[in-house]
Formats: sequence, structure tokens, C-alpha cells
Amino acid sequence: MEAMEAWAEGLKGIKNLNFCGCGDPDSGYAALLETLKAHDEGGERRKWAEARGGSWEEVQCKGNGYDYLILYFLDANGLMEHGGSVGGGWLTKKGKSVRIFLKIYDAKKNNTSLKIWGDGSSSRELLFADDLASMLMQIIELDEIPERIIISRNGEVTIKEIVEKLCKIANFNGEVVWETDKPNGQKSRPSDISLLKSLIKPKYTDLDIALAESYNWFEQNYDKARI
Repeated sequence: MEAMEAWAEGLKGIKNLNFCGCGDPDSGYAALLETLKAHDEGGERRKWAEARGGSWEEVQCKGNGYDYLILYFLDANGLMEHGGSVGGGWLTKKGKSVRIFLKIYDAKKNNTSLKIWGDGSSSRELLFADDLASMLMQIIELDEIPERIIISRNGEVTIKEIVEKLCKIANFNGEVVWETDKPNGQKSRPSDISLLKSLIKPKYTDLDIALAESYNWFEQNYDKARI
């Protein structure tokens, strides 16, 4: 990990990623580097890393690096728990309540109704992973990086709209049951991204495209998923 450590030291503002020691955190760090390499247009990221003592080629993502990152994110946000290894996890009550992709997939496969908590009026901001990666690439090029930056989508969309879009994408024609006896959750969670906009020019993938790519990947890889 010497090359990764030398490379990471050059990232201003990033002091500790706080990866859990369970599972294979080294593969998680390597997966991050592989992601940056994949977005290295014109080789500028490689030059930047090597100028700071890191070798762009020495660290390769081996093992379950991307699985680790996904599972770690779920664990850190209370959507799952793990025992002796991040690779062996289970969904929490919170995780089961928001697993909309899995709910639609199961309802379609088993020809059952789709049950969703609340009435769908609450709204949330959704950020596509590719858009996040693009913004991070712009941020780490800055001469000075603020200690904290809110990265989010510009605007919210209701849960009902999200469900309707995903049902269309998944070709689910069954009944959608809104469980109004269950809580809606917080009405809205808007983010102030004025600082982000003052630093970079964020670009956002069309929501329909982002949802389609995300759900289609989930459906195609469902049998391989460990959650």
C-alpha cells in the first residue's frame, strides 16, 4: 500500500477515510484508485499522482474492492450490519424499508403487489454515482479544498415520482400499494450546494437515465448480489 499512501497524502483535505478493518479495506482503497484511473481523461490524473510520489500502475484492485466499498457504505449509513467481515452482512430494519430496487424486482418476479411505506409525498435528492465521481475529480483539482463540502443533486423528487419511474423502467404492471398507516419520514431534505457551485460546475445525469442504468444493473446482477 506504499504507492496508495503516497498518492493519498497528496489529496488536500482528505486525512482519514475511516474504512472499517473488517473484510478487505486495502482492496477498497485500491478500488477508489481504479475508479479515478477510469475517469482519467487525457492522463492528467496519472501525471498528478506520479508528481506526488505515487505510482499509478502499482496498485491494482484485486479481490472484492468494489463489493467492500458498497457494503461499507451501507453499513456506515445503518442500512446493514456485519459480523466478523463486511462481506458477510445482513440488512437492518432501516435497510429493508428502503430497498426499493429489491421490492420492485421481487414484486415483478413473484407477480405480487408492490408495497411502499407512506403516501409517497416526501421528497429526496438523488445523486448518480457517475455524477459524484465527476464532481470529486473536479474538487481534488482545486488549489484549496474546504474542510466540508455538501455534494448533492440540485433539486428534490418525490418518493411517488421515483416509484412511478422505476415501475416503468422495470416494466412492472402490478398494483402499487401505498401503506399510509406507515410513516412518510421527513417531508423534505434539501441541501445547500451553493459552496459546491462556487467551486466547480456540477453536471447531472438526467434522472430517468440514472434510474434506468442503476435498476438495470441491479436486475442483471441480482443473482450475484450478496445482500
